[in-house]
Amino acid sequence: MTTGPPRHRARPPRLGLAAVCTGLVGAVVATVPAGAQSPADTVLQLVGQKLVLAPEEPLTATLAVGGAIPEGAELAVTVYSRLRPERDGLHAVLDDGADLGGTVDYLTVPLVDVPRDAAGRLSLTVPTVRRSSADSDDTLRLNAAGLYPVTFDVRTEQDDPVASLLTFLQRTDDAAVVVPMSVALVTSVSSPPAGRADGTVTVDERARSDLAKLAEALAHNLTVPATVSLPPELLDRLATSATPEDQELVQNLASVLAGRQVLSRPYVTLDPSSSARSNLSSDYTRLLSQGEDTLRALLPGITPDRTLYLAPGGVDEQGLQLLRNLGTLNVVLPPVSADGPGDPTDAVDTTHSLQLTVSDGSVVRAEVPDWTVVQRIAAGGDPVLAAHYLATELIALQAEQPDQPGRGAVVLPPPGWAIDPVFLGTLADLLGQIPQLQPVNLSALFAATGAATTPDGTSPVTVPPPGPVGADRSDLAAVVAQRRLQVAQVSSMLPSSDAMPGELREVLDLSLAEDLPAAERDSYLRTVDSRLGQVTGSIIPMDRRQFTITSRRTTIPISVRTTWPEPLMVKVRLTSPKLSFPEGDQVITVTESSPPFRVPVEAKSNGTFQVTATLLTPQGDAPLGPPIAITVRSTALSGLGILVTIAGALALAAWWFQHLRSKRRKRLHTAAAGRHPASPVEQDHLPI
Repeated sequence: MTTGPPRHRARPPRLGLAAVCTGLVGAVVATVPAGAQSPADTVLQLVGQKLVLAPEEPLTATLAVGGAIPEGAELAVTVYSRLRPERDGLHAVLDDGADLGGTVDYLTVPLVDVPRDAAGRLSLTVPTVRRSSADSDDTLRLNAAGLYPVTFDVRTEQDDPVASLLTFLQRTDDAAVVVPMSVALVTSVSSPPAGRADGTVTVDERARSDLAKLAEALAHNLTVPATVSLPPELLDRLATSATPEDQELVQNLASVLAGRQVLSRPYVTLDPSSSARSNLSSDYTRLLSQGEDTLRALLPGITPDRTLYLAPGGVDEQGLQLLRNLGTLNVVLPPVSADGPGDPTDAVDTTHSLQLTVSDGSVVRAEVPDWTVVQRIAAGGDPVLAAHYLATELIALQAEQPDQPGRGAVVLPPPGWAIDPVFLGTLADLLGQIPQLQPVNLSALFAATGAATTPDGTSPVTVPPPGPVGADRSDLAAVVAQRRLQVAQVSSMLPSSDAMPGELREVLDLSLAEDLPAAERDSYLRTVDSRLGQVTGSIIPMDRRQFTITSRRTTIPISVRTTWPEPLMVKVRLTSPKLSFPEGDQVITVTESSPPFRVPVEAKSNGTFQVTATLLTPQGDAPLGPPIAITVRSTALSGLGILVTIAGALALAAWWFQHLRSKRRKRLHTAAAGRHPASPVEQDHLPI
């Protein structure tokens, strides 16, 4: 051992997990007082360690010691019996508090003799051997290949531990064939809409922090592949923020994501299953394209990948069909707890993919993250130690079938996990150092991973998607569809350059976000109603309601004004049983001081009668208020009109008189001809 001469070697007492590690992955602090020292005075933390050792390769580790260090303190390194089988033994130690077992080897060295790096941390290097005959006071003996628990302890001169931590190491076998297992490190950031109903922008601080920490983690190791899923709407707001730090954050992300895989995502959070069942499929499709366009614009060189979908809440038949129609080939389903309800994926090896059937006969491949892997991420505690425990979990998972190709694992933090750059950076470093693991992006994982097969090994495991997933949002879909129609109708009143229609459509898109609380969603809809109402409510209809017309063809003045600061277009529709309107509906442009608009009319008769005036939107004929009743008195047929009418009546009477005289003369002529002597005799009247 290069850290100086070791002190006496003695077999230490066996220590259970409770004595060496508090919590699943927490940093282990001092547990035993020394003299006047407080139990919290001394802290021992893992900074880094080589987890996989070839035979006779030295154990290296970097440790940080904080707080008061007792005089004459020693660092003890203890190797315990191999875990067999590796994964079950690891779970027993970390999750069930099982005893660490017998001691394989043990050494101590004065703390002052351990070299330190530039940051003052302990830099430990311990030679290992595999034969007892080669063992000495400054080596650790690892006789056989396997996974070993290891503890590091800071002890007093009286051999009392004041700080301890538990870790593991894997000793490989030169003779064994090892096929690396593919591992995809996937990270997703979620955020409610940053755009508010009133047009302001309020960025969720947790989401901003997650993005910043993700950028930091990716910058730490640029060589290990990673797959990320980012909220386009949030990036859009940050990129256009007046705060330089927000713009710099987007630029940092664009830099560290170069060459990384970025998944497609709707502009705001939408679930495909809920969307498909709620008549929102077209909205999902449109917002997915908008999200991709946003990511391409903000992350130059990135091509969002829609062939992959992360399904944190699962996916049902309708959602899977929607995804398949949009080009999705592979999905990542949520992990299944061993203690959870029955599921077709329960008995499936999570290192292989499943096939989900689609109603059209096609299939979509699915990966199910291992439940314990996810729990290692979610456990919290010291991020460096947690990353080492997770890497150890993956090593144990690979060791279950070390010579089998086509195996893979998805490392995907659970929803709601606060991104920790130290954890992700440490894990990325470890994945790049462990020969049994092959870091890849998510697409490469699906390409390299074989399908789980039926017990007879003849065909891939094919399961149907689970039942309905996500809330039924049909009511919201109907409400938003109605608002979209109203926006289109009112838009036809506004100048083509007016920004309001686009702003209101965006507000409606934001209202569809599934991570919006109900009260906030209502505020988005109320905003749309209020702004539309301001436009339609600005129309001031005519105040004159009585007209007299004296010509058969004439015009009547219609006065319509608006208090809107810009000209508006309004459709005027007049209806009456006694008047006709040769030009039909009229679309007019109105302002605050619009002069009366004259509508051509044609009278059908004299008298006093009602005309109904309705003001409508130019598109969609949405009423801009109740119909207006107008009284019209027509004297269009007086004077010359009456003479013309009388002349027409006299001409008609003369025609009828002449017609009757002609008819009577014809009848008399016919009767006289019958009495003439030369007329033929009807045989029926001859006397017999």
